[in-house]
Amino acid sequence: MKLLLENWRKYTNGGMKLYHYSKFDGDSYTLDPQYFLTKRNPYSKRDYATSAYPRIFFYTDLDNVEQQVAGGRNLFYTEVKPEKIYDIMQDPDGLKSKSRGPYGLSLNFDELFQNIVDNGYAGAYYTIENGQTGVVVWFEPIRVQKMEVE
Repeated sequence: MKLLLENWRKYTNGGMKLYHYSKFDGDSYTLDPQYFLTKRNPYSKRDYATSAYPRIFFYTDLDNVEQQVAGGRNLFYTEVKPEKIYDIMQDPDGLKSKSRGPYGLSLNFDELFQNIVDNGYAGAYYTIENGQTGVVVWFEPIRVQKMEVE
């Protein structure tokens, strides 16, 4: 896990594929984080209970996706520069310590995401489902293309 973003750079010629599931049926479209503030799916509502910061969810590995998200939806992808993604797990800039809630006991994710953006990143990487599923949240509008599933 420690070298995840570095390994992406090594094997993807500088680009990193991110995967997004949607009911949209066209060939490509632009995802906007502001849209998801009011039009979120039930499975993402629990994540928005943690933070209301506008963001788009992407998977990093098609072998590890949540089936309740993928089921019955079209698969889209985009390619981004790994250096635009902040690794929350490794926290190289110490942004988690700068994003603590009252009394410093818990992480304030709204503050963390804002600190990540303020430090020049467009997205953030972390894991869910006990570290089994890697996700990237993206904070800017981004174009995605439909991907055919084999």
